[in-house]
This record gives sequence, structure tokens and C-alpha cells, in this order.
Amino acid sequence: MARILLSAAANRPWSPGHAVRPALARTGHAVEGFDPRSAGNPTAELLAAVDTFKPDLLIVYDGVQYTPELVRQVRARSVYTVYWYNEVTPTPNIETIELGREYDAFFTMAQGLADRFRAAGIENAEWLPEAMEPSLYAYENVTDADRKLFTCDVTLVGRLESDNPAYMERWKLVKRIVDETIDIKWWGPRIRRKVGTFVLGLLLSKVSRAYGGRFVWNETYAKAVYLSRIFLAREAFPHIRLSMSARAFTAIGLGAFYLTFPTRGIEEMFEPDKEIVTFLTADEMVEKIRYYLEHDGERAEIAAAGRKKVLAEHTYDHRFRRMFEIIGERGFEADG
Repeated sequence: MARILLSAAANRPWSPGHAVRPALARTGHAVEGFDPRSAGNPTAELLAAVDTFKPDLLIVYDGVQYTPELVRQVRARSVYTVYWYNEVTPTPNIETIELGREYDAFFTMAQGLADRFRAAGIENAEWLPEAMEPSLYAYENVTDADRKLFTCDVTLVGRLESDNPAYMERWKLVKRIVDETIDIKWWGPRIRRKVGTFVLGLLLSKVSRAYGGRFVWNETYAKAVYLSRIFLAREAFPHIRLSMSARAFTAIGLGAFYLTFPTRGIEEMFEPDKEIVTFLTADEMVEKIRYYLEHDGERAEIAAAGRKKVLAEHTYDHRFRRMFEIIGERGFEADG
């Protein structure tokens, strides 16, 4: 049994640490958590945690970046170091590259970035997708208030207002659905009230009136899925191969009928028209929404197949098994 120190944000219920730690604990190893976002001095306090807990393995998750020197100090204490980088940007930044070179193992959630990281000098970069942690999404009952709040034909979870063109693409999809008078609610961070062409336009548009009024996570996320008939999605960077977010695996794993603009390579994980449904244009999106709203049986069958696939292949239990396989091949002995 190994001693594992997990560095991951856990200061809020939707923070990544809440998703990965339960699965890591289920591996049977001794696991201690460290939350850098709750630390006054993350660098010094992480090193102190290493000296106190004396782990065999340090796993850094969720994009919190320490310094290369700190990683070298941890490795000097005979600790095997892993960086599971869960950010997606088209061009890896120099800070991430310099830091990634220091770790014994480096994982990226996007398959399309693995080659870019290796080309940039992180020779040990590997792909390890995000996943679902089923235990976070249990709820006891659905109240009348829940039904009033979450029930709709189409739901979307994610940020809309931003200078990032990817989020504007989501806004365009929601606007088209609203214009088609299809019942939709979207959930995410509240729109910032600042002057700006896009943000001001969003605040004044019908899209803003489709806002559900809150950010959803864990049991409220599950209820939003359960009480909607279609879950609409578009990843921020669909052109980056297999860069699916944890939100995607979670929605499908909760039994959502997942209608999405396809992330490149998604058909290798989920079979279109069998486990998920994809569209390439707004017209096709509207056509498929209308079709599947009228075909409950087909919609339910596809949703059930998607859920089955996630629970069989795409939970964090599966990811940690794969992680230990890879680092085991590179010399880390979990039972040593």
C-alpha cells in the first residue's frame, strides 16, 4: 500500500478535489489531501505536508501550478511526482511546459494536446481524460420546487458570457433555440454586469431570460439533468481531439440525452446515434431537438446506453487504474 498526497482544490463543493479524492481513496492506498487554494503559502505548506505525511507519491491535479524548484525538492525526498493537468488551451504556455518537465509523470485531459506537450519537451506526457465520480450526484428526492426550477425541454450547463469565442458559440446555440420558441434553461456563472458589446447584448437579450439563475453542481446538477429532456453541449475547444470535460462524462453518466457539437474524436468514446447524438450546424441542432422531443422511446434508449458506457468505462476509478498502470510501467511500485 502506497502513501499518496493529493494536491487538489477542495475549498468549494464543485472544486475538482471533490471528484478525484473519493476514487483515489477507493484504490486502497493511504490518501491525504492538500488544498493549495485554501493555503496561505501553497509552496511552503505543500512541502511541509510532504515532510509530515512522507508520501510515496504526490499527485497534483486541477491546474494549480507550483514551481519547478518545488517539484525538484519533493522528488529529492524520494517522492514520485505526477501532474494531472486538466486545463485545455490551444497552445501550451511556457510555464506549464517548464513545470511539466520536472514531474516524473505528466497527464493531459486532452488527447490532442499530448503530442504538443511532448514536442515542447515534456517527453513523458500522456493522455488521461477526465471522468465522472458517481457518488457526488446522489439526492434523496425531487421536490415540487425542484420541478418548477429545473423542468425544461433543453438544458445547457456552462459559461456563456466571456471574451472567449468558444463561449460565444454556446450563446449562439442558446439564442437559436430561444428564437425557435423551444423551452430551454441554461445554468452557469451569473452574467457579469459590465459594459461591453457582447456582455451588454447578452444582458439585454432573450438568452438572459432563459438563465436558470444559478450555477449547478453535484445534486443540483443531477436534478437539472433528470428534469430536462435534452442536455445540449459544446466543449470550449472542440477542434482539440478528445478534449471532453468532466461535465460531459457526468451528464451522460447521469442518464442525460446528450446532444452535442462534436469534439474531434468523440465517436471513439461514444457511438453517435446510439449513445449520444451530434450536430454540425444550428439548423441540424434544431431539427434533432424537435425530432427527439417527439420520440421519447428513442431518446430514452440512447440516454440509457450512454449512461451504461460511462459507468462501465469512464469513472475516476477507471482513470486511476490507468494512471497506476502507466506509472507502474515507468518504475513506480505502488505496493513497494
